[in-house]
Amino acid sequence: MKAELTGSKLGRYDILSEIGHGGMSVVYRGHDTSLNRDVAIKVMHSFLAEQPDAKERFHREAMAVARLHHANIIEIYDYSDENAEQNYIVAELVEGFALSTIIADSPILPLEMAALIGYKIADALSHAHEESVIHRDLKPENILLGTNGSLKLTDFGIARILDNESMTLTGTLLGSPAYMAPEYVEGYQSDQRADIFALGVILYQCAVGSRPFEAATPHALLKKIAAASYTPVNQVSPSVHSEFARITHNCLHRDPEKRYQEASLLRDDLHSFIDRAGIDPESDFCAYMKDPDATRSNLEERLKDNYLALGKEALQNHHTGQAIADFDRLLSLDPENQQVRKTLARLNRNQILFQLGRKAAAVVFLIAFLAAFGLTWLYFLPQQSGMSDLSTPPTPPPPKIAAPTEPEPAVAPPTLVNVSFVANGTGDLYIDGEEAAKGFYNTMAKELPPGKHTALLVGKTKVDRQEFEVFADGATPPVEFDVRPDKQATKAKFKQVTFRLPNTWANIFLGDNPKPIAKNKMGLFSLPLRYGIHELKFANPKAQPLTKLLKVNATEPTGPVEILLEPLQARLRVEGAPDGSLLDVAGKRYLINATTRDTPIFVPIPAGKGKHNYEIQVSKDNQVFRSTLTFRPGEEQKLNVQFQDI
Repeated sequence: MKAELTGSKLGRYDILSEIGHGGMSVVYRGHDTSLNRDVAIKVMHSFLAEQPDAKERFHREAMAVARLHHANIIEIYDYSDENAEQNYIVAELVEGFALSTIIADSPILPLEMAALIGYKIADALSHAHEESVIHRDLKPENILLGTNGSLKLTDFGIARILDNESMTLTGTLLGSPAYMAPEYVEGYQSDQRADIFALGVILYQCAVGSRPFEAATPHALLKKIAAASYTPVNQVSPSVHSEFARITHNCLHRDPEKRYQEASLLRDDLHSFIDRAGIDPESDFCAYMKDPDATRSNLEERLKDNYLALGKEALQNHHTGQAIADFDRLLSLDPENQQVRKTLARLNRNQILFQLGRKAAAVVFLIAFLAAFGLTWLYFLPQQSGMSDLSTPPTPPPPKIAAPTEPEPAVAPPTLVNVSFVANGTGDLYIDGEEAAKGFYNTMAKELPPGKHTALLVGKTKVDRQEFEVFADGATPPVEFDVRPDKQATKAKFKQVTFRLPNTWANIFLGDNPKPIAKNKMGLFSLPLRYGIHELKFANPKAQPLTKLLKVNATEPTGPVEILLEPLQARLRVEGAPDGSLLDVAGKRYLINATTRDTPIFVPIPAGKGKHNYEIQVSKDNQVFRSTLTFRPGEEQKLNVQFQDI
């Protein structure tokens, strides 16, 4: 489809071609005729330009980004006047592509390059957060990778500036669901830690090629995010270094208090990870963007040498866990490295021998204790039994001479295998009769020797027993439990939730169900809702649809839930006013001329109202015409202007 503005001009900018488009705007390649440079021009859709809130949000994006100056944030050059016929933002042009294009089907390899991309994004977020700007729509589509080796964070269209201004409507979802933080999904106030959660999703996706939260429908996806139910990244791909997995996990905590509290902390951890691996943030990234295949091959060879040296150094410093993590990463790059395989086998054997040694020491201590206790008991026994002569102890029996036995052949210690456990519901986990976790829910992993095992998850009302086998070679399927209460037990958990919908009516939809759960509701009314988190949609042909996430339990909500639908704008046509007249309505001024006379003026209706009266003033020279009209959502009014002398 031919771009609408291609070949035209916007001020001093020639529109050359369309680059991309979204729900709010179209992005064009343009040329600045004054400075003789190509630029990116983001033009708001014409139908949105008629809506004051959309124009204000577009304006806020320009204001938010204009205050940010960072190597990894798109630079704003120019912005149209708020009252201009076309609303546009002029920014630097990035020759390249979005991050989403290269992680759509596969991960970024090697893994350290994914960490480098995350480091640059975290650095940009750290700067934005220091300037009190939260992105709120961080996703791969909004991260531009330049073929010159640049990375630019863009599209701050729903950024929130941390002051007293807020454009968020109660119950309205802003942003891309797959990257939303749980607190935002549940309707709570979010802060900069929601950006950190979104970056955790991106890191996960870069590492393994899929997102941690995926579902068939948006409603199911939101429920999964709200529960923070995902498989750890190093369980999806064993080649992921445990340090990278730890960083990602710290971003994806359900509780924002357990995440990185600042983007700078995440940035520093990512920098430490890539620096330790020998990755240079600038030269390696530039080389990767110019020639990914050749750079990847070169990086992998360097990483093999680096991780081998790092593992040996960790062993010398007695950091066995770090050494194992480095050697595991090396084996993911070089599976046939016999030197590392022998080292890991020796570490595993030593660990088992150490554990056996501890057990043997405990047995020796117990025997010594019992022997000492027994001698003391024998000392007191004769006096208590009336024996007074201890000079002739009883003759001990002759010692038994054990028959010689052949030494047992050495048996290689079993290799432990990482097994994933998934819990639906909450309970105490027992593996082979030993307690493995108290209050276990979601997912966890445990190393087990090959062979058959039995696991129990003991919930409040149910016990789930699973028998499974761990294989020395090949992956062991996750062990899944379900100790959720039966549906019959939760069937009665409903609550009558009261809503207040003033001055208008709405049909109400639940989740993705196309059939309304209630029709033509208005004023004060109640609906029975099951305990949990619900996505409710309120629709009226005369208003903007409103989506609200509602948490229902024994204590919430505490009172009527206010639903204020935003009415569609009314239209005003002016007749009889000469060219050059000035029209004032709803706090705005419009110029009447031959161009604008045939175009209706859009008049906002306050939220929650079915109609509204506005005083209108038309003036020209020394003449003023005043009138009061009643406007209704989506309807048109006409104003016949008749001037009279003041």
